[in-house]
Amino acid sequence: MRDGRSETRSGPHSTLKTLWRAVFWVSFPFGILSFVLPIYGRELGASALEVGGFFSAASLVPLVVRPFLGRVLDRWGRRPFLLLGLFGYTAAVALFCAADTVQLLTLARFVQGLGQAFLWISAYTIVADVARKTGRGRDFGRIDEAVNRGALIGTTAGFTTIFALASLDLEWRQIWFWLFAAYLPAALISSFLPSRMGRVADRLGRKGPMISGLGVGALVSVLIPHLPGVMTLAALWAVESLGRTISLPAERAFVADIAGENMRGTSYGLYTFAYFLGSGEGPLVGGWLYDYLGHATPFYLNTCVLCFGALLVMLVLREPRVSDVDQPRGTIQFGV
Repeated sequence: MRDGRSETRSGPHSTLKTLWRAVFWVSFPFGILSFVLPIYGRELGASALEVGGFFSAASLVPLVVRPFLGRVLDRWGRRPFLLLGLFGYTAAVALFCAADTVQLLTLARFVQGLGQAFLWISAYTIVADVARKTGRGRDFGRIDEAVNRGALIGTTAGFTTIFALASLDLEWRQIWFWLFAAYLPAALISSFLPSRMGRVADRLGRKGPMISGLGVGALVSVLIPHLPGVMTLAALWAVESLGRTISLPAERAFVADIAGENMRGTSYGLYTFAYFLGSGEGPLVGGWLYDYLGHATPFYLNTCVLCFGALLVMLVLREPRVSDVDQPRGTIQFGV
């Protein structure tokens, strides 16, 4: 036992494979959620600001506990918190099934955020523990692929169920079909490219992919208010997804590169705190701007924020040298 983490005889590959399965299945029921949540919220009478609140509610708990949780992981290990995260997601599914009011839907998102707070910091820290430094981008990309493949399959199953249970009103069915066709290209990109983009970050460094991904996101955001139709939306959504697959594995590997071995939980706590701080405030601000200052305003603001982020990465971040002799730190026994 070392620093709350136990060594096992199974290798890093076995640990990452088990983690891959865990995040795949926990992502399965939530792929369709981000797509239909605004639509269902509107059906329940929610305003754009309240719809933004649905997304912010899931970020509230991670925002509060992540900075402290990372230190606890470093002291007590990863397994208990990974299991708590999986339990939180399960409880959220039960609440979503019963949600028939704006308030209950918000509560379900809050509980989902509880699961997020524990699950993802544990998962990222496990990858950082067992992956070689020269392969971290690839391994973080594989975890992203697990999330997105689970979401893709879950979304397909969800829409199939909707079609089966809906009335035979062709116009209604066509609306749902085209909504899904806007989602599918982006989901496919997110399901199969992150590990490949992670390999690029392993070979060429972290800053380039991070800057490129943020730049692609900024370009997509500024174009969205001018879209002529749903097919263009599908194309832009796929491009935005490509930007994320370029950037995220490099970001997460960069955190592992600069974190000390005994401070990885703390480091990912701070990293995910910053992430959820933005995702908590962003939807509320965007919803308010959409309601009161015009439909295009939140997209233009997002463009400015992403460009500023790319500039900060370019001017402020300093990459450590990648060592070819860095070895895995052992494996983590988390038993899922």
